[in-house]
Amino acid sequence: MHGTELLLSTVRRVDPAMRAELLEAGFTVSVLDDDGVHPSAPARPRAAEPGRLWLLTSGSTGRPKRVGHTLDTLTTVRADQPDRTWLCPYAPGTYAWWQVVTLSLTQPGQHLVVVEPEELDDWPTIAAAHRVDAASGTPTFWRRTLYRDAEALARVPLRQLTLGGEPVDQAILDQVRELFPLARISWIYASSEVGASIVVHDGRAGFPVDWLDREIPGRPTLSVRGDELVVTSPYHGVGLAGRCAPGTGCRCPTTGC
Repeated sequence: MHGTELLLSTVRRVDPAMRAELLEAGFTVSVLDDDGVHPSAPARPRAAEPGRLWLLTSGSTGRPKRVGHTLDTLTTVRADQPDRTWLCPYAPGTYAWWQVVTLSLTQPGQHLVVVEPEELDDWPTIAAAHRVDAASGTPTFWRRTLYRDAEALARVPLRQLTLGGEPVDQAILDQVRELFPLARISWIYASSEVGASIVVHDGRAGFPVDWLDREIPGRPTLSVRGDELVVTSPYHGVGLAGRCAPGTGCRCPTTGC
């Protein structure tokens, strides 16, 4: 409402309990549908935080939580990139959605083809028609597509495949490599709390053990405490400076650690 603060989400992620929680926290909840925008004002409005972008976590470790970010902490790709046309299959407002969107906003030559949820079963046809050459999705997204129609997927001229959002095992990496032997295949470990923390491009599950406790300015620092992966990240959400174990029981990948 004031142009300085935003939490973006699909309608189905904001159930009645979450809607009540947001109103109680001072948010104006606006629902966009075919008839326009329908705002509900909170009983006790609060002053907006300039530049604040809020994310709802996936809820994989319990009830979804709000995590505050800025456009700067959500923009994790800083180096120059080759021109790409990216497929964006993610729900608006999720961390992965923001990653693809900020890439297109901040890097020249990064185009987006956005698919609606009801189009996901047929996304290879849409991607091929629009000459998509880069796609990011969860391992489940890639497995489902391979199972449903591997031939249609093979017709998409992919040069970059990215996997993340779930544990990435060697089997799925090998499957996409077999279909796209010349593409660069990456997997990313990221969370709403500390952002993109691990990026691997060698086609292997896990990450090299010598990445642990390595401190490089501007890069996340990884360590293992007990059986938890602990991350210190420049891309952390508000109030999460220093070491953070993203989620409950977040495990270090088993291969390579």
